[in-house]
Amino acid sequence: MPNIYNFTYENLEEKLISLGEKKFRTRQIWQWLYEKRVKSFDEMRNLSSELISKLKDNFSFDYIEIVTVHSVHSNVAKIHSRLPAAMEFWLVCLGILAYSCQNTSRDSGM
Repeated sequence: MPNIYNFTYENLEEKLISLGEKKFRTRQIWQWLYEKRVKSFDEMRNLSSELISKLKDNFSFDYIEIVTVHSVHSNVAKIHSRLPAAMEFWLVCLGILAYSCQNTSRDSGM
């Protein structure tokens, strides 16, 4: 099931229309996701229970939850986050990339 956050506005609009919804629903859902930053479809209070059921049946709702942020230096922050299982691979890759960049900078005399 695709993550709703992976859709562009236009792609989400197309998908909702294919599910029998009107175009204005895209704007409502977009506001809930990116302006009100809800954590579940059930928090989208101005949507019908039928539409919420369609969303649950057609999309996953996975997001990165920021747990804590610690300032390490003026331009560096240490962020602890909680990732959905489907996104854990990306955290590992990011950690390797950050480590590689640090080693490259150190080795090149920067």
